[in-house]
Amino acid sequence: MNKFSIRELCKSGKLLLHGRTSEIINPNRAGDDVPDGAMPLFYTGSALEFNVSGTMLNVTFYSDYDCYEQWISVYVNDSFIQRLMLPKGVYTVSCFRNMSPEKIKNVRLIKEVQAMSDDKSSMLLGVSAECDGKFEKVEPRKIKLEFIGDSITSGEGTVGAKSEEDWISMFFGASFSYSYMLADKLNADYQVVSQSGWGLLCGYDANPYHSLTEHYTKVCSLLTSDRQRALGSCNEYDFSKFITDYVIINLGTNDYSAFNAEKWTGESGETFELKMKGGEFDKNDASLWVSAADRFIRIIRNNNSHAHIFWVCGMLGNGILPLVDRAITEYKAATGDERIELIEVPETNDETVGSRFHPGIKEHELAANILYDRICELRR
Repeated sequence: MNKFSIRELCKSGKLLLHGRTSEIINPNRAGDDVPDGAMPLFYTGSALEFNVSGTMLNVTFYSDYDCYEQWISVYVNDSFIQRLMLPKGVYTVSCFRNMSPEKIKNVRLIKEVQAMSDDKSSMLLGVSAECDGKFEKVEPRKIKLEFIGDSITSGEGTVGAKSEEDWISMFFGASFSYSYMLADKLNADYQVVSQSGWGLLCGYDANPYHSLTEHYTKVCSLLTSDRQRALGSCNEYDFSKFITDYVIINLGTNDYSAFNAEKWTGESGETFELKMKGGEFDKNDASLWVSAADRFIRIIRNNNSHAHIFWVCGMLGNGILPLVDRAITEYKAATGDERIELIEVPETNDETVGSRFHPGIKEHELAANILYDRICELRR
């Protein structure tokens, strides 16, 4: 049997770790029971990918949470094999058994659940892998995608019956989302930065501390407990580790909700609101949002110099679209940067809805196909 830590396999090129990660800063602060050689998987869609020979493969994880448990899916040779909830602590997943030993099997174990910002114990780490054959090199794919979004990009609602309304880990499905689908169609590597309920300028309830843009240049700084920081969540992210070809933004749905929400009041008495007047955006608040969008586009461009940027609207309504269109138009006029565009996707309906009133698999397929067709046009 051949058994190696995830860190050893990463360094040897015999494992491709998808998604933002980091070296653990302080193993002792992360937890006495966190095994040596482990690597954290932060955002949804993060994954461990192997090429292995032999008859079997076991992969060991370390998982913790207070409320929102971790889920993973296992794919063998691009085919869905299993999906499971991980218990707390160290747990070994049997990926396959009794397969032909001489054949190379491509195996991906995908984190299906987003980084849970409200769960201060939430963490998932790849610990080790064991096979009775050999671990072979895993070559990165030529195309690189990055997705930035909210619950839609987190895959919320892609799992479960349409009648389900509980906000729980079980109803998140990264590998059933448009991000996974588009990467699969393009044979691309991808990573995700997303959080349910958060937005560009604020969250759905107008909470200004739920702006995802403030966390983009960090590894995963919406995870803030001491243990999570010890994993490197608040480190500066090294963009040279993943040179993107296409950045897909899908933010604004929650900001539009905020325009129609009550004024947010924090524990200290501070307030924030985005106002609508007579069904129209308040002029000053609209300008505030557009300025925030312009700033975020510039941050993305500064860190992804040759990427083509798409801003997707419409999967849960296009109320924010006029402001997105204005932000892109003004940014292009000010900079001369033409490598950014708006992509409109038809709204989720009774046929395409999933659980929790969110886009289902059919809607995600539609979005993936629209983006795929446009990217193919650009690559001709």
